Amino acid sequence: MKRRHGKLPVYTLAVVATVAILLFYIEERNKVTRDDPHLMEKLQAATITQRAFEIIKSLRDSLELPIDVINDPNATGLIGDQYTPITYGMGNLTEKLTTLNPNFAAAVVDMFIQAGLKENDIIAVGWSGCYPAINIAVLAACKVLKLHPIIVTSVAASMWGATIPDLTWLDMEATLSEAGIFPYRSVAASIGGKNDVGMGLSPEGRKLILEAIQRNNVRLIEARSLQEAVNERLAIYGDSVKLFVNVGWSPANIGGTETDLRPGLTLRTQMLRLKGTSVAKAIAERGVPIVNLVEFDKLAHKYGLPIAPIPLPPVGEGKLYHKTVYSVPLASVFIVIIIAILLVVVMFDVEHIIRRQ
Repeated sequence: MKRRHGKLPVYTLAVVATVAILLFYIEERNKVTRDDPHLMEKLQAATITQRAFEIIKSLRDSLELPIDVINDPNATGLIGDQYTPITYGMGNLTEKLTTLNPNFAAAVVDMFIQAGLKENDIIAVGWSGCYPAINIAVLAACKVLKLHPIIVTSVAASMWGATIPDLTWLDMEATLSEAGIFPYRSVAASIGGKNDVGMGLSPEGRKLILEAIQRNNVRLIEARSLQEAVNERLAIYGDSVKLFVNVGWSPANIGGTETDLRPGLTLRTQMLRLKGTSVAKAIAERGVPIVNLVEFDKLAHKYGLPIAPIPLPPVGEGKLYHKTVYSVPLASVFIVIIIAILLVVVMFDVEHIIRRQ
């Protein structure tokens, strides 16, 4: 490099910038795609979920329950009616459509693995009829990872969920068990609604839910208050659970929509300061991890899943299965080159300052 007699020439800075951009371009061109370490488990869970969706659609066809292709554009049969006697609470149709992606099962597998679950671990599961597709995804993850879920269901569902009285979540669950897809069934069920005791539902709605619980031979939780509903669930789950999974906004499970529990996996649950009465609060005080499956737009963004996709993505698509990474050795070499160039430039600049002094 020629010694200079003034300020650092602009062309010198331009050369350094050009070299840096060139090295960045080379690094960008040499990115590699690697399979997720748990690729097979995630693929299996998503495949099982997709098969379960097909069975539910066949069940709906057999019951001659027409599918509303306007509100269920992928014709899955997992979108219920907006208003029925067993509808409780508002529902976001876009969010419900987002949950119909079978690859959500891969996200659940990811959360379970991050929670440190091992084969034969017992987990507590609390859900409602609000998100039947996610319920299926959880069961698929349990099956692939060989977990033992203890399931308690609140039957009432929000808009667009399992709101059809002849096709409640308990009916779907029973059909999937009878078809050999899952070996799991709910051990108990409540009516749901406000305080988990049916408040906010009509007498007809409560009657239809009780009939669904009875025809599926599930134990009825007959609590007179929210506290009783929580206590009965905790007694059912016992003290050996390694994880609590909540799906939806059940007051008994997480205290309703006012909870401070964020969506997704929470490991350090003892740091939480949950208000009110709920299973999640009692579980958190034990330090047991919680997977809270709500706010599916946020979960979809986190795991690289599309919002309300049409058509549904194929199994195995997305960053849950494959990750693009930069070449670390190449990046290390390029960093050394840039540092060397900068050192040379600085050396000459310092020399110029000293000579001028």
